[in-house]
Amino acid sequence: MQKNDQSKYQTPYHYYEELDNIDEEMLQLQFTDWSCIQHDKQKSQYDQNKKSDNINQFSNPTQFNQYQESNIKDQSKFQSQYNQGLQFKNKEQEQNEKMNEQKLLEIMVRFQKLIDQFNKNKKQNMSVVLIVGVTGSGKSTIFNFLSGADFIFNHKLELEVKNPSKNFSKMASGMNSITKEPNFYYNEFNNHLIIDFPGFQDTNGEQDQLLFELLFHKIVSLGPIKVIYVINNPLNSLPNRGSDLQEFINQFCLKGNIDIEKYNLFLNCYLENFSDIQLQNKIKEDLRAVNKLQSIDKILVLRKAQNNNELQNIFNYKQRQIVWKHIEQMQSIKIQSQKLPKSQMISDYLRNSITKTIEKYGIVLSEFFDNKFQQLSNLQNQTTIASMEKLLDLINKIDKESSFEWYTKYIQTCEQLAKSLSIQDDIVTRSNNFIQIFKYYSQFSNLIQGYDDLKILQIIAKDQLKNMNKLISQRLEILQTKEQLNMVITQQEENMIELNSIFENNIQEINSQIVQQDLKIKNYEQQIQQLQTQNKDRTSEIKLLSNQLEEQKKIKSALNQQQIQKEKQTQELVNKINDQSEQIKQMENRNLQLINLMNEQHQQQTTQMMNQIQNLQNREPQTIHHYHETTKWCQIF
Repeated sequence: MQKNDQSKYQTPYHYYEELDNIDEEMLQLQFTDWSCIQHDKQKSQYDQNKKSDNINQFSNPTQFNQYQESNIKDQSKFQSQYNQGLQFKNKEQEQNEKMNEQKLLEIMVRFQKLIDQFNKNKKQNMSVVLIVGVTGSGKSTIFNFLSGADFIFNHKLELEVKNPSKNFSKMASGMNSITKEPNFYYNEFNNHLIIDFPGFQDTNGEQDQLLFELLFHKIVSLGPIKVIYVINNPLNSLPNRGSDLQEFINQFCLKGNIDIEKYNLFLNCYLENFSDIQLQNKIKEDLRAVNKLQSIDKILVLRKAQNNNELQNIFNYKQRQIVWKHIEQMQSIKIQSQKLPKSQMISDYLRNSITKTIEKYGIVLSEFFDNKFQQLSNLQNQTTIASMEKLLDLINKIDKESSFEWYTKYIQTCEQLAKSLSIQDDIVTRSNNFIQIFKYYSQFSNLIQGYDDLKILQIIAKDQLKNMNKLISQRLEILQTKEQLNMVITQQEENMIELNSIFENNIQEINSQIVQQDLKIKNYEQQIQQLQTQNKDRTSEIKLLSNQLEEQKKIKSALNQQQIQKEKQTQELVNKINDQSEQIKQMENRNLQLINLMNEQHQQQTTQMMNQIQNLQNREPQTIHHYHETTKWCQIF
């Protein structure tokens, strides 16, 4: 894969996954690869053609436009094929991940059951003996012999237990594994617990192999043990130069460790004529040749019975006690596990799940704060700030805590943040299985590569945290600014309501006085009219009344002046409020620019809010109809 192909992957996870699974995809996802390759080739060719295109090559603009439309359609077609390929691949990958997740959950249940069984058989100051070896080495035969079993030949001249019991392990000839789970036998006379352990190279599935490895490494981590490695060794030398034994020892050989751990060999089914001592010396030479003799304590020999007499001589009570005596003399060792060869299933699951979890939480929280951050309550604001402080603290501690502890806190904090914001997404509900698996297998974190990969994934999570913190901080700052503006607007509205109330009371009082004066004027006019009608000679009285009328008009004029003055004051206050509203509008415009820079998605909502404020500010007091009618009447009079 070329470096420039990284641009087609939207997240580090997709590119990382493509690199890791490229061989598998070439075999299993041919359609996906074909779509991706074809898309890249065609897109590259399209881009080159686009650069060399020149409108002068066409006879008219119409041909050039048709050519461009054709290229756009081709590009859309290739993009659709590419997307279909990715969708097919992602769907199949998701199904595989669910299957692996279910397998890991099943292993957890079986593992816990077996560990509980081991703890049930474990006694105080007890010696634990593990009988291990590859399939067909005879582990179960030796286990049954030590457990008290007697043997006979069946019709196929194969060994079988003479006195069957559920406590004995099943035996089979050939290379097919019968021991699917460990079997336990406690010898109360010497306080030894022997365990018939399934072979690490047995013909079981990957799921069983992982279970056996986990169980073995768990048992050896609980305290000193005695390990007996059984080899089917019919000849005078180790088969395949002891390659299986070397592989087993190398799993626990700590580089630079001066103290070499001592294991024990049990050579089974020997058929040649060497004495036990001669065979042991020959095997020691073989081990010395491969530099493994220093790792071996005792070498026991069990010959293969070819008839009933040999069967009775090899598998009898006396020989059983001799073998037990050797086992009692074996050195108990403390094994420090170095790796789990079959743990790749766990590593793949952790890597994929962790990467997707980091990516998913980033997308979910980002989308939430892009679309719904203005709907947060005060309590949610406070909870969000507290969660973000925890996330920021995690950034500062990224180099101070173990990757496992750090990532556990990261997931818990993201979950708390999502729940406090009432975010409904499958990432919150589906993470239960992942957290359960993540925590349970962490007891083997030093043996599983996937937990070491957390250090790499921390870099992605750290960048995700920084982006989320920046996004949330910006949104919270906008919310705080909006809240402050709303407080100013609310205060201005309250002030305007109070002023309007005062002005309305003043105007009502003046209008009341004007009405009273109108009534007096009307009364004087009626009296004058009556006097003029009754007696035209009563000039002096009419003059007096006329003077009184003029005086009342002056009073009314003064009241009108007061009204005009009050209206002028009202207008000045309204202008002052408008000026303040204009200042608020300017502040809101500045904040609107800030919001537009951060996210264009908020423009419509902010514009609606500004329009509502503008409508509120442009309201005018109602016109007093009584005043205009009175003024008009006085002018006519």
